[in-house]
Amino acid sequence: MNILPNFIMPGTAKAGTSFLLKYLRQHPDIYLPKSNELYFHSNLKNFNGPHDRSSEKKQTLSLKNYIDNFKMHTGQKVIGEFATDYLYDYKESIKSIKKILGEDVKVIIILRNPIERTFSQYKHMVSKFHESLNFWDALYAEEKRKRQKWRWTYQYIQVSMYYEQVKAYLKAFNNVHIVIYEDLKVNPIVTINNIYRFLEVEQVHFDNITEKVNVKKVHSNKLSSQIYRYLSFLEKKLYKKTFLSEKIYYLNNKNLSLIHEDKLKLYEIFKSEIEKLEQLLNISLERWKIK
Repeated sequence: MNILPNFIMPGTAKAGTSFLLKYLRQHPDIYLPKSNELYFHSNLKNFNGPHDRSSEKKQTLSLKNYIDNFKMHTGQKVIGEFATDYLYDYKESIKSIKKILGEDVKVIIILRNPIERTFSQYKHMVSKFHESLNFWDALYAEEKRKRQKWRWTYQYIQVSMYYEQVKAYLKAFNNVHIVIYEDLKVNPIVTINNIYRFLEVEQVHFDNITEKVNVKKVHSNKLSSQIYRYLSFLEKKLYKKTFLSEKIYYLNNKNLSLIHEDKLKLYEIFKSEIEKLEQLLNISLERWKIK
């Protein structure tokens, strides 16, 4: 008998999915695969960008391989999959999810202030030395890169355009729960309890509820980045913190941040999206707004 998910989190990227994946996997009634990068239901494949070859190795191309990710299930009540691209590629992803998992599959969508999410994704790409342009040049290059078949992670603005994405999921599925990243950050227990109620599992909490996961550290040169990663890897293996890796990080870290003028410009891009999302979800997103 094939085991398939009965709930799915279709993104969005850089909004706490890595933390939730790691946290919820500890729950005795929830089974989750190791990766949030199965890339099965979306149609975002075969990219031609300069750094895209490594991502191709992670793509799950067949239903058999997709099912294999859940074969370690040992009777947990809830089986889930987290994704980072299913929300952005909502049209193709929804078709596949409905066909394979059905319209009654539970859907959890986590959304982050689009201004902060956009910049966080940019920093993520810089940290991997996959982005050489400054922030605004990278935003202006989105359409050209899309035409040239660069990976979707370079679509900084478009990934943050949530309204049509969320509306499509609400229309397609019977059970959709929306999580706001800022709520998870400020009130993690309350937010996770709401997720537990949605999934109908016991409200169990673990020590790492305030842990930061997948925070990218941006180095000024590639050599220092490689040394930092190697030392961090050794420290994890030895279970011994030497602080040498952190010293290298602080000596070489680029202080990438958004100035207020940048935030205002981004807010003008996202203002209509935020207002439409408020109406769609019947919630206040005042914290995302800039006066």
